[in-house]
Amino acid sequence: MINLNDIVQSAAGGNGAAALGQQFGLSSDQTQSVLNSLMPSISAGLQNQASTTGGLGDLLNSITHPTSQANYNDPGAAPGASGDLLNGMFGPALGNVIQHVSQETGVSPDVLQQMLPVVVSTVVGGLSAHMTNQGFGGVLGQLANAATQSGGLGQILANGAASQQSGGGLGGILGGLLGGLFGGGQQQAPAGGAQGATVQAGLDTLNQIIASHGVEMSPSQQQALQGALGNIVGNFLR
Repeated sequence: MINLNDIVQSAAGGNGAAALGQQFGLSSDQTQSVLNSLMPSISAGLQNQASTTGGLGDLLNSITHPTSQANYNDPGAAPGASGDLLNGMFGPALGNVIQHVSQETGVSPDVLQQMLPVVVSTVVGGLSAHMTNQGFGGVLGQLANAATQSGGLGQILANGAASQQSGGGLGGILGGLLGGLFGGGQQQAPAGGAQGATVQAGLDTLNQIIASHGVEMSPSQQQALQGALGNIVGNFLR
């Protein structure tokens, strides 16, 4: 299974790290150091974003936005993730993430403040490209479209009796989404037939990718990052 670090490395035709380094005036070693430091935070942030119906809807809309794959193909041309997405991912921990990465890498906070939105937009674009290549582009489009309707994904969850679901993130709301989309509550969600199975497979795949940052962390590094992320976002750190 591809992870978030793989996605950034594969951007720009396999030159993602080099393109980011050139854009922000960093050496290859500095760039890789920053990416290694950022990926666990981005993974936790994406999981935090997807832990509520509104946040998941916003994330799906970002992934399916027409510019997402363009950002992945050319990170240097990416406008960067919106402030709304970054705030949804990190909340008040956003500044702490930048300070943490700066302390780990020696790269100035000013550079990282400019770089983080571009890295996030590259990751989101890579999610779009990878999910589309896996045949799940239609699934994401369907859910993103549902999120823009009156009541959004929250209404779908209500229709699917999702109040009985436990857990958080995509895994915790999956059954309710299936039940709401395909007519039936939690117990009936798997009866959505082939279409329901495709939606489930698509969301499972997305969940697995965003939960895998692809960076080895020592216990001390994980503890330091946990402190930077805080109790809310840090709960998603793996």
